Amino acid sequence: MTLRQMRLVLWLAVLVGIAALVSAPQDEARARSYYAERYDVSLQILADNRIQVEEVVTFRFEGGPYTYAFRQLSLDQLEGVEIQGATLDGLRLPEGNQPNQVEIKRSANPIEITWHFPPTQEATRTIGLQYQVHGHIHLRDNAEGIFWQAIPEEHEYVIRQAQISVRYPSHLTPAETPQLRGAQYTTTHTRGEFVFIAQDIPANQGITIEMLFPRGSLIAQPPDWQARLLARGAQARQMAPWAIGLGLLVGIVALVILWQYRRQHERTPILIPPGIVTNPPDSLTPAQAAFLLNPTAATPAQVAATLVHLAQKGWLRLEAIHGGRGLFKSRDYTLQRVRDAGALKEHEQVLFQGLFTTRQGLQSSVRLSTLGSKLPRLIFPFKQALTRELLGLGLLDTRYLGERQRLSTLTTLTFLLEIPLLILSLILVLSSDVLVGVGTLGLGLAGGLMMAGVAMIFFTYGWPLLTPQGETHAARWKGFKHYLDNLIKQHSGLQREWLEAYLPYAVAFGSGLQWVEAFRDQGFAATISWLLTPAGAGSMDDLIGAIATTSVVTSAGADGGAGGDGGGGGASGAG
Repeated sequence: MTLRQMRLVLWLAVLVGIAALVSAPQDEARARSYYAERYDVSLQILADNRIQVEEVVTFRFEGGPYTYAFRQLSLDQLEGVEIQGATLDGLRLPEGNQPNQVEIKRSANPIEITWHFPPTQEATRTIGLQYQVHGHIHLRDNAEGIFWQAIPEEHEYVIRQAQISVRYPSHLTPAETPQLRGAQYTTTHTRGEFVFIAQDIPANQGITIEMLFPRGSLIAQPPDWQARLLARGAQARQMAPWAIGLGLLVGIVALVILWQYRRQHERTPILIPPGIVTNPPDSLTPAQAAFLLNPTAATPAQVAATLVHLAQKGWLRLEAIHGGRGLFKSRDYTLQRVRDAGALKEHEQVLFQGLFTTRQGLQSSVRLSTLGSKLPRLIFPFKQALTRELLGLGLLDTRYLGERQRLSTLTTLTFLLEIPLLILSLILVLSSDVLVGVGTLGLGLAGGLMMAGVAMIFFTYGWPLLTPQGETHAARWKGFKHYLDNLIKQHSGLQREWLEAYLPYAVAFGSGLQWVEAFRDQGFAATISWLLTPAGAGSMDDLIGAIATTSVVTSAGADGGAGGDGGGGGASGAG
């Protein structure tokens, strides 16, 4: 063999190996699959609230090998299950965990049955199970009957055909037409028997048989499990008026206490005559002014306004760039640090330092789109800085802030008490035969605590925080905000110098984009020196884009921060 031939053989071997590796997962997937050719269930209603059940399933195994099949029987809505035997291909199996044996875990819930058989592939296996159900026939509305899940919801295989038959005493007549829920079916009926046939049942789709008879036809009294449920329901209904009364009492008492507490700390309101404020009424920054109007939380709009204000004052500069990430693939901005933050106000320093400080130290520039990930950890110190600044200016009342903090703490404790009480009470109502009344009263108490907690939330957020001086300043700033809103609505009377002078305040009040659009719609053109684009200083359209992107980034950063189908059921499969 020549050297050239050897190379050719070597390349062919490599190609064959690669092809084998690529096709191996697909071959493996094709090699192991199975389905049920038939799934037959036979139920016979006996005396003494018993049901005789026989299940026969024929599996077709393609590829493999397969060595076992399993069935789980749920013990819900019945008194017990007596396993009578299991078969494999028509032969009764002894119990054990070896091939041609069946393994039964009777003490588990659900009961677990596993058929063990020799390695099987490209063949069929038929497994059978016989068992008797005790205490499943129970009351429903004005009738009684069975609600048996003949085919469990958990089965990973397709069922080509299923036949479910129900035999009952021939002298009885169902109170209504029996139903098979979970599949399309055909039915045949003879005296004392209904037979249902369904085709092509998808994986993990359960089928439940419902058959009702007139009261007293099958059972003289409900089974124990249902009798306990009915008794718990009766106890709960008996205690319900007391629980409702307890909840209302707790809620009303909480409201009265809160009302009295509010009155004790109430002061005479300051009457400020209405008026139009056409200029910023004092030297507050845009973020301070907006926070003064609602000193309960810092907002993304206040952060965006601070960025605009810092850019206008020459502390930073925005530069439009392309190639952003995520939402900003077509438009992003670089924030350039022009000066250090030494002479800024505290809330401005918090934002300035937090924006430009990374693990590598203080940076000279960052992308605006990164602010979204930084804002959740900046918003709280930003709010604290604003609070301290307004306190230092005498606009916030220290005593009222303390009262509000105590109310917030009490609200949190109330909900921390209410939630575990609610869970514990539900457990008692749903699972205890003796303490149902206690659980019902607990639910009432939990409801009352919830009412009290909700009331405290409203009282907390409505708590006055401003000093008389602060209320006066807030009224003036509210007048200025209304003035800006009216200018935006009218789209007339605007003056060129107002565009940038009032822009940070409009942004802080949540109407920055509408403010710029109003000037553009009136035909104003402006050059924005602190907003750079590849063509030079920014235009009105560039300013609209910058304000919109800033609002999106800051808002995104702030945002970052029944019963079963019946008895039976369980699961089924093979492996």
